[in-house]
Amino acid sequence: MKESALRRKTVLLVEDENEVREIIQLILRSRGVEVVSASSPDEAIKLAESRNGAIDLIISDIVMPGMNGPTLVRKLGYLQPGVPVLYMSGYPERDFEQLCAADNVGFLSKPFLPDELVEQAETLVAGAVAQG
Repeated sequence: MKESALRRKTVLLVEDENEVREIIQLILRSRGVEVVSASSPDEAIKLAESRNGAIDLIISDIVMPGMNGPTLVRKLGYLQPGVPVLYMSGYPERDFEQLCAADNVGFLSKPFLPDELVEQAETLVAGAVAQG
């Protein structure tokens, strides 16, 4: 079995629903990922500003109170440009295709299976490594 592209990587996870955030953390940590977790966009910005190490992937809910995922990612972009992003949303009726048109951006519709999360995250991180 090949080693995961996620192993020893750092993911910034931004999800306002506690249960969803905890499950995603468990899934990622079981794959050897360091997860820096935030329950709000403002908390995510503070965490990113205070980090010494690089963030290899941002996983963010799209619809959150106070600030949406794309706005958060734009604000984080000045700290660490070029970081791949995996957006998630429980609103499948909305059209997020334009949001996910960039090469280093993916999308998962909630609910999703653990393997779908890992596969998307691995693909994005491997693509960033190949480009960088």
